[in-house]
Amino acid sequence: MAVRHYWAYDTPSYDPRRPPIKVWRDRLPAGVRSQLNHPKRVWTSYWSNTEPRAERDAKRVEREQKPPKENPHLAALAAEVERDASRRQTEDLRELLARVLAEWADIPEELRKIIEEALR
Repeated sequence: MAVRHYWAYDTPSYDPRRPPIKVWRDRLPAGVRSQLNHPKRVWTSYWSNTEPRAERDAKRVEREQKPPKENPHLAALAAEVERDASRRQTEDLRELLARVLAEWADIPEELRKIIEEALR
């Protein structure tokens, strides 16, 4: 039983792009050709070397003009830092209100009830 290698370089294919890629690769020096031993590397190298300069420059300019993508990890970290800061601030306020209740005896009853309600 024969083993079929679908990605082998020299196997027949119905892809009309294969013959020009093979011609391009066969014209490369032996050292460069030996480095292109994976179909993905052959494909990307072929397109980067044969793409017209005007198209390549237009793509480069377009990439440079796009705003950088926001890193979702940095956004999550910023939200976490903000949440932690808010928690610390809330804890500090609770401690302060507890100290006010413990140390000040002459607080009006209404204010005492509001503070106790806030501490719950």
